[in-house]
Amino acid sequence: MQHSTPQTASAMVMSPELCGAAIITAVYVLLMCMRFVWIDCVHYQKVADMYEKDDQQRGRRPPPVPPGSLGLPYVGDTITYLIAVQNSDLRSYFDKKVESYGDIFKVSLFGRTTVFLDLIDGTDFLFRNEGQGELSLLPSHWSRSIRALMESSSLPFTEGPIHKVLKNHWQRNFFDVSAVSRRVQTIEELAVKHIREHWPGQSVEMASVLAHDAISLYTFDVVCELCLGVKDPALVQKLRLDIQVYAEGFYCLPLRFPGSGFYRACEAKKRLTRMLELVIVQRRHELLEGRAPPTHDFLCVLLSQRDETGLSSTDQEIAAQMLLMLFAGQKPTADTLTHMIELVAAHPNAYAKLLQEHAEIASVKKEAELLSKDDLCSMRYSWRVLQETLRLFPVSANLFREAATAFQYKGFTINKGWKVAASAARVRSEPEMFRDADSFDPSRFEDTDGGAPPYSHFPFGGGLRMCPGDELAKQVIFVFFHHLLKNAQWRPVEAEHKVAPSYTCVPSPSPAGSLFI
Repeated sequence: MQHSTPQTASAMVMSPELCGAAIITAVYVLLMCMRFVWIDCVHYQKVADMYEKDDQQRGRRPPPVPPGSLGLPYVGDTITYLIAVQNSDLRSYFDKKVESYGDIFKVSLFGRTTVFLDLIDGTDFLFRNEGQGELSLLPSHWSRSIRALMESSSLPFTEGPIHKVLKNHWQRNFFDVSAVSRRVQTIEELAVKHIREHWPGQSVEMASVLAHDAISLYTFDVVCELCLGVKDPALVQKLRLDIQVYAEGFYCLPLRFPGSGFYRACEAKKRLTRMLELVIVQRRHELLEGRAPPTHDFLCVLLSQRDETGLSSTDQEIAAQMLLMLFAGQKPTADTLTHMIELVAAHPNAYAKLLQEHAEIASVKKEAELLSKDDLCSMRYSWRVLQETLRLFPVSANLFREAATAFQYKGFTINKGWKVAASAARVRSEPEMFRDADSFDPSRFEDTDGGAPPYSHFPFGGGLRMCPGDELAKQVIFVFFHHLLKNAQWRPVEAEHKVAPSYTCVPSPSPAGSLFI
């Protein structure tokens, strides 16, 4: 036992070399543990940073695009939409879309993604964000056919300061109230002449008139005389026939081969341009010789305009503006006036009120005395009838713009290049906007409660692109209506109002059928 104890003790004592190695090993293990812990921490931080960055990116992602279905390529929803227009049933079309997708939705029309905005706020947004030149969020949009048939110098295609200068010059010298008042005599003489020649008078017990065709003759003659100064019946007839072919091309696919509607429209444009350029050259000489005042007609107004360098427009540029006037000044006015006549015939109470209003005006006039500015201003009920007609049959069912850049609207992203639309056809049928929305009720415009809420009624457009000729169109309609009421009574041939649609990227119905006079 005594011998074994020292051996055991010596085994428990470590040499200095072993002790140093143990310390080094312990430190190494500790360092390795710390390294793995550090690596894990760094990896965890990297992973955390990655998720945080992803979360931030998710937070910065644009909102989703509006809901909706684009359907088949190019065709999209175009056929369904045009069928709704043909059947005068755009309300059902929009109701189905709103029920499925909400107030803001997208469809594909005429090969382009189109976003329909909500009713009031959407229209306000569209009007406030158009026409600011390079900064315009929603510049004007036109179909390829229209862009091909109209020149880039034409008013609808101008933007920013150029558009503003052109429009202000037109309104100041031709389209404002005072300028239009100076042309009422010419309008009235043409109205009396047309009613006498194309509408049976009180001496005829019963006759049939194709109202829309007869009224189209009147409105085109007014445009030719007031805008071009052209009175020659032969030239007017040539212009009328070619402008009809030209306008039909707006509604055709831009396929230019012999026999196609678009080809015929292009050929009609060439003929119209040649005729207009001859008239322009003649009128320019008359101005230089002092035989025509600068504001004699719309053509003189264009020829008298100078840019900031003192230069006037070229004959080709002026011809492009006159093509626009020949189309826009005739068809919408004829459509609206025909709708107005048919609606009044179908509503005896409105007919009786109009007869009373115009009989009071006629009672204080001498034989063959022309209407005055005060007479036109006193046609208050006639104005309400016109407003209600335009509500039920808006000249443009929809207003289209194009997104110049991607933007956000009410939680949705609208991408660059998409069409953006405000719908007059949809607004006019909303019970929340108009009481008894489907009924013809001119009295709704007598008071604020039953009238048109803001941005719910825009028959002449709105914003910077509001139609410059709205005042002239009103006077052309009121003067004709006054003399028609004085000289005839009428009722529709058919019991129901029929509509023959005309298709554009902004389809608008044209009335069809005869009226018994």
